[in-house]
Amino acid sequence: MRLRGMESRAGPLYQVERGGCLDVAMHAPTIAVILQENSGVRGCVPEKHPDQVPAGMFRHNVSGETFYNIPRGDRGNGWIATAPHRDMERLKAVAQGKENFRNVTRLCKHIQDMYNILVPSFAIESAIVEYAERNYWYGDLYLDFRVVLKTLIKAFRGGVIPDPFDNQNNLIAGVGSLAWYAERLEKIIAGMDECADWPRQDEVRERIYELLENR
Repeated sequence: MRLRGMESRAGPLYQVERGGCLDVAMHAPTIAVILQENSGVRGCVPEKHPDQVPAGMFRHNVSGETFYNIPRGDRGNGWIATAPHRDMERLKAVAQGKENFRNVTRLCKHIQDMYNILVPSFAIESAIVEYAERNYWYGDLYLDFRVVLKTLIKAFRGGVIPDPFDNQNNLIAGVGSLAWYAERLEKIIAGMDECADWPRQDEVRERIYELLENR
């Protein structure tokens, strides 16, 4: 079973595809509201504190640009170079005009915490930004969150998230358990799809909380 979003004058419609037949998914809009609550917009779950990692600070000999090296998070205890000001500029540019872009990112990082996904946050953010730069953004929290999870699944199974500033550098090279992490994200998508047309809103809400909190 999979969900498809469609636009109408009344707003987004959600449909569940089952063997070629289409049924309206009753509570897909409810799922979007619950996701929004968990993203911190309504304060149900406070946003996590910013990532704090050890870093070395360097200055480029020619350009004078400041950059940092931070832990890669792999089994070999490797390091990667990053320029936070560039990252923030790119993130701001991509987020502009994309409704709920930052909420999708918060939800993914929340799942990273709850499921103990030991992939660098920088790699996850880079994959999300790369997707948003190159693909259509629905402006619907449920649909965008779902497709971003699928993007992360594909990246984990392929074992590659390119460094946005050096395509020769793989941000998840040497990171273990990527297939297991992909399975966890697939479980979340399957769980959301399953409950999208449940008749009782309270049961839908409880199921979404369970999926997001890894309960």
